[in-house]
Amino acid sequence: MLTIKGQSISGLIAIAPLHVFHPFTPDVTRKEIKDTDTEVSRFITARDTASTIMQKLHDQALSTSGADNAAIFENYRQLLAAPEFTNQTTGIIRSQKVNFEYAVKQVEENYRQILASDNAAYASSSMADFSVVVNAVIEALQSGVQRDTLTGPCILASHDLTPEQTIRFDKSKLLGFVTVDGNSLSHTAILARSLGVPAILATGHEIGDELDGHPAIIDGFTGTVYVDPTPEIIQEMKQKQADHKAQRELLEELRGLPAETEDGRRVEISANISSAGDLAAVIKNDAESIGLFRSEFIYMGRDTLPTEEEQFKIYKLAAETMAGKGSEIGGSFQELRRIIDGVELQEKLGICLDTCHVSDGGYDIAGRLDQVLEEFDHVIGLSRLKAVHLNDSLNPLGSHKDRHANIGKGTLGLQAFERMINHPVLRDLPFYLETPNDDDGHGEEIALLKSLYHGS
Repeated sequence: MLTIKGQSISGLIAIAPLHVFHPFTPDVTRKEIKDTDTEVSRFITARDTASTIMQKLHDQALSTSGADNAAIFENYRQLLAAPEFTNQTTGIIRSQKVNFEYAVKQVEENYRQILASDNAAYASSSMADFSVVVNAVIEALQSGVQRDTLTGPCILASHDLTPEQTIRFDKSKLLGFVTVDGNSLSHTAILARSLGVPAILATGHEIGDELDGHPAIIDGFTGTVYVDPTPEIIQEMKQKQADHKAQRELLEELRGLPAETEDGRRVEISANISSAGDLAAVIKNDAESIGLFRSEFIYMGRDTLPTEEEQFKIYKLAAETMAGKGSEIGGSFQELRRIIDGVELQEKLGICLDTCHVSDGGYDIAGRLDQVLEEFDHVIGLSRLKAVHLNDSLNPLGSHKDRHANIGKGTLGLQAFERMINHPVLRDLPFYLETPNDDDGHGEEIALLKSLYHGS
């Protein structure tokens, strides 16, 4: 039995065969080039092809892993588009009269030396990102590249993993990760958390091909990997796995119950998060609010500062996800009234009514639309109602979850939207579609809503 220790990412157990993964490594040799203009053109073609591939992987990640995991591919595209990357590569091609594959590897090595004096964890993450970009450019014009595939449920063992590699795997077959390198900020760690599987990183131990397919166990509670475990270890880990499952099932019985002591004292359960990618776990585990948003993590694992717009979208997603959970302002008409009362230029303020937010916040716009609007008028005043966001909801009335659904596909239902868009108070306001759909789907929803609109 082989026992390996490393840094654990989560307290979970995984039992499955090992799959030893070898990423594609481009074979780069230096070649002398006479026509440097043609070689520069080859580089530009490869760079643009790699950027197109990263856009496709971004879209794939967005639909399967969420915006947080997809963001890294946009970062890759920014690295590819950076003038410094292009200028340094073309400069080496022209001055040394070499092939572009060799030139980009030289740029990679120069970047490695620049980062050598930086913070170790940040430098490692940044270098890994840049290496992904370099390999993508080299691979772009190569044919017959063989991709590793998973034939069944497994524990993936590798030196390290990049987003570009992991996005191509069937996530349903990944039961755990073991890597020689990596840290809590690495993509492997982020992916393991999002999938809810254990990962042991920074083991410093390379697992050879001779162990591919061998039985293995990850003990995420102790940071231990067992390869070819003994019957006693197998029995112990299965019992630990069963105990953990029983504990989770017991906790599941408490989901949705008010957090209060036996004598009736209310306790607010808050969650600390480091990125928008943690929000799914916050909702899943029934937290009521965000206690601490570790905003410094927004700046890590990237080579450029996040723009104001990027940060706004991250915080907006967090605020909307936690809509009406109990500690955010604006969760009721009364709270909106207090906000308005506290503003000097009140004539500048208007309200946008979001159908999903309002329903999830406890206002029955599907069954009692007239009464809801009457309450809005009484508390705030209909003169302040300037627009309507149209979204169905995945959750029941008063759930305080804010999960958008396509029109007519959620708990509000199609008839509710027909009443809303034709209601005399609302019908002349601008309506904004904000459903989780693509352009074609939005086109179909717009056509559907137009067919339900009764006209003037």
